[in-house]
Amino acid sequence: MPASAASSFDSFVATRSQPLWRLAWLLTGSEHRADELTELSLARVLPRWQAIEREGGSHEAAVRRELVAHQVAHGQPVAGLAAAEPAGAESAPDVLAEPANSALDRRRRAVLAMLATLPVRERAAVVLRHSSEVAEWDAADALEVSAEQLAALVTEATERARRSTPDGAELLAGLGQVVPEAGPDPGRAARARRRAVAARRRRRVSYAAVCAGLVALVAVPVAVSDPAPPEPASTPDQVPLPVAQRLVDALPIPDTCAPVGSVPEPPGYAYEALGADAVWLRFCPVAGADGSVDALDFAPDDTVVDREVDALVDGWAAPGDGPSACHPTAGIRDGLARLQVGTLDGSLHIVDMRVGCPRRVTVDGRSGAVDSRTAFVQAVGLLGTERLADVDEPGVVRPQAVFCPAAVDEVLDFERTTVSGYPTVRGLSMPLPAVSALVCRYPPAPRQVSGPGPRGVLLAGPAAETLRAAYLSRSGEHPDPGCGRQAAGEQPGEQYGVVFSDATGSHRTFTAALGACGRVRRPQGLQGQVGPWLAELLVTSSD
Repeated sequence: MPASAASSFDSFVATRSQPLWRLAWLLTGSEHRADELTELSLARVLPRWQAIEREGGSHEAAVRRELVAHQVAHGQPVAGLAAAEPAGAESAPDVLAEPANSALDRRRRAVLAMLATLPVRERAAVVLRHSSEVAEWDAADALEVSAEQLAALVTEATERARRSTPDGAELLAGLGQVVPEAGPDPGRAARARRRAVAARRRRRVSYAAVCAGLVALVAVPVAVSDPAPPEPASTPDQVPLPVAQRLVDALPIPDTCAPVGSVPEPPGYAYEALGADAVWLRFCPVAGADGSVDALDFAPDDTVVDREVDALVDGWAAPGDGPSACHPTAGIRDGLARLQVGTLDGSLHIVDMRVGCPRRVTVDGRSGAVDSRTAFVQAVGLLGTERLADVDEPGVVRPQAVFCPAAVDEVLDFERTTVSGYPTVRGLSMPLPAVSALVCRYPPAPRQVSGPGPRGVLLAGPAAETLRAAYLSRSGEHPDPGCGRQAAGEQPGEQYGVVFSDATGSHRTFTAALGACGRVRRPQGLQGQVGPWLAELLVTSSD
């Protein structure tokens, strides 16, 4: 970087990085994570520093866009906060420099607890609008939305905040007043520059590997050319991969899952956040890894190739203290979901998620701070978002209201598709993200079908998408073989009917019967076990 650009970067960091740090703190609730997020965003913009100046752009706007996009992609709200928690509690943020139980301390905790109730995108919207340091058009630009979309996000977040705490509106108005004071950090520019250099070095290594493959592609055929008669053709299953594919193609996008053992061998190097960029992920079927867990029967035959894959996997691989292991509970069985992830250098990495109850997700056998339920929802959502891009926009309609029918079996009649060319993914009955979910609860004992059905609970987008992921995470078979034969006169458990609506206005449905022999049924008649996560959400969402 020329001296003038380096001087411009250092001057910017010294004078304008503090507002960006305050924004990062409000998004994360932690000094340490705010430092990391600020430096990462500066490092990602640094290679474009001169180009932004030539084009008359704003360095601050570019860094703000990177900061917000990274946090929205895989940032998590501060969990477990409550205004009544004592200072210094394990789940408290690491930013409390004031005396314990001071007025500022209590207000800060209340603000963080309120922000923790918001989805990350809504949290970013209200922080950008209420921190009083960002103009409306700059806030919309940071989230890459229109002013109208930003206003809608802020309205939804404000209503959610008011529902979570009586003084939610007052807390939002004073967001900028609770950010801790942090003096200038003279080493921030140097650390950001080292991050950028390390990222550039990793990419150069990848590019060098590709160039070496290109040389080999030219040199190998010449070196091995032989005027002798060709060998007899081998059988199809013995034909090796073409030289070009083996040596040149550093980005193989698989059509099938690569074979791995129950406990895969570690790759050439362990996946590192901010390392070789992840470019694709694939859902893969897997047998029980160690005999005590079962694979999910959800195994879509599909690969996601999206720019968000890298941010997603980086978040899963981030080190830290995740949820503790689940306590053994009768009838609770973990379902194992396995993903294969490919990086720019052609390496293959294995991600395992046990989603019976919250556990740490593991990447290449190393556990991180993200719980597997959250990671599973993110992976399912990314798959659905990519499939949604294939839907022809003129055919998209808004979802219509659906009311609970009188009998649980009638829920399955709502299965319908409203667009032509609806995406299909083998092994996945609900390929698109859910924008709403109607949950109908039916008593365990059968009753005369007459009159209106029960009052349903309508879940909004984030809750509906989480319920969809829990449905997809159900196990395939019940541990008790006798559950397939219900004794005469035995009453079924609590029954539920769920109607999902997606962005096309199409419905996807299932019914579930809880109890010792809980089962899930789809319109096609296929059944599976009610997993503990699904049972938990059905009960809590319908209360």
